[in-house]
Amino acid sequence: MSDLYVIYSPKGEKFEVTRLNFLDLQKSKGWTVEPKAETAIAAAEIATKTVVDPAPVVPAPEPVETPKTVEAPAPVADEAPKVRATVEDFADLESKAEVFEYIEKTFPGNKIDGRANREKLVALAIDLAAQAAA
Repeated sequence: MSDLYVIYSPKGEKFEVTRLNFLDLQKSKGWTVEPKAETAIAAAEIATKTVVDPAPVVPAPEPVETPKTVEAPAPVADEAPKVRATVEDFADLESKAEVFEYIEKTFPGNKIDGRANREKLVALAIDLAAQAAA
């Protein structure tokens, strides 16, 4: 036997019908899944249903401003970059790119092998520093 569905007439009367009749009545005849509150029967059925209060609205937290970092002033164009003369001087330059950039800024015009690893670039920078000091 097929399942029965509850549907309400336009007058608010409750009926149990098959799925096919349920869909037909709901689409074309004005019947509804919920009773209309105008009739006494519908009002009684609505009163028996539990009403769920909506969740309280919690305001979104206000965005917190992040403190702005103070950047060091840019070096003046006339200042010469610090010349590093030993391997220990390069400890703060961790990558090959940083050493490459140091050599370009400190010793402009020198040809640098881009395929060289960090250690070879450090050795080149120390040689260039020794030549500049001589």
